[in-house]
Amino acid sequence: FIADYFQALGARTWIVPTSVDVERWRPADRFLGSQGSRPWTFGWMGDPSGLAYLYAIEDVLDEFLRRRPESVFVVVSSERPHFEKLSPGRWRFERWSAEKEVEQMGRFDAGIMPLEDTEWSRGKCAYKMLLYMAMGLPVVVSPVGVNGEILAKAEVGLGARSEDEWLGALERLVDDPELGCKMGDRGRRFVEECYSLTAATAKLAAIFKEVAWRR
Repeated sequence: FIADYFQALGARTWIVPTSVDVERWRPADRFLGSQGSRPWTFGWMGDPSGLAYLYAIEDVLDEFLRRRPESVFVVVSSERPHFEKLSPGRWRFERWSAEKEVEQMGRFDAGIMPLEDTEWSRGKCAYKMLLYMAMGLPVVVSPVGVNGEILAKAEVGLGARSEDEWLGALERLVDDPELGCKMGDRGRRFVEECYSLTAATAKLAAIFKEVAWRR
């Protein structure tokens, strides 16, 4: 989306996507055989400025947790969210820590990334989605901008625009942990191949060589 803007101005552009340290962000034991009696846990990790996106789907979260009381929703951020409808017993807040963020996300069984379809959102880099994927998690995301592009390239999760789609996607994952496991595996491989530091390094090197050769 950003590259298109500059290309329209006649600028030579290259795209090097936001990259993930896949050696640090690695899958934890979570799915089939390891979940046991632990409740199915889905979560959101992010900056407090993104909490507004969660508030926009609060009705969906409330309805899902009412239907599936065995599930738990976790929010990891530096500020506690202020939900108006979710009762305290239906969700949990964990204060974000740079030292513990991988461990915190490692307790998720799925990651969510709601967005509004705006110019700002279409220019975002999907980093939250990529971190979930690097951790081997299936995702439920708003298919906006890069999020939609990634979903179109690999079966790593489910896109959701309407409340019904959000509810259906969450129910599908909680009902089919094997599907979530497969999506998580695909997501991990996709990040390794396309969005890892190694992949970014190769792209940057090619760009530098091209520019140096032209000079």
